[in-house]
Amino acid sequence: MNKQHFSGITAYPKMTHGDIEDADITKVSAFIKDMTGIGVLVPDDGLEDYIRQVGHLPERTFHGDTRTIDQKRSDLQMQNQPPESQNTNEINIKEEEDISQDMQEAAKRRLGRV
Repeated sequence: MNKQHFSGITAYPKMTHGDIEDADITKVSAFIKDMTGIGVLVPDDGLEDYIRQVGHLPERTFHGDTRTIDQKRSDLQMQNQPPESQNTNEINIKEEEDISQDMQEAAKRRLGRV
């Protein structure tokens, strides 16, 4: 009966679902508070976006954002970055210089490498 009305349609709508239930914001906030308190979790923009989503808060606005970067928060974020790689040869040479030749020979004898 409606064939003529739908003849040119090629992109059909798709149904998607959301979460079955909302997360308990009290439990989520307590967990994040505990984890940030002991330094396991560092607040960052991704975490803030997630908290806004779970708490049904509006998204962050970037237009006209007057917030300044919190130096403590920035330092905490950088704390979890991997250390800069060093040349392992330089480290081994330095360690050998710190240990006397006699001590090295004694250690090799104990390990049976002489």
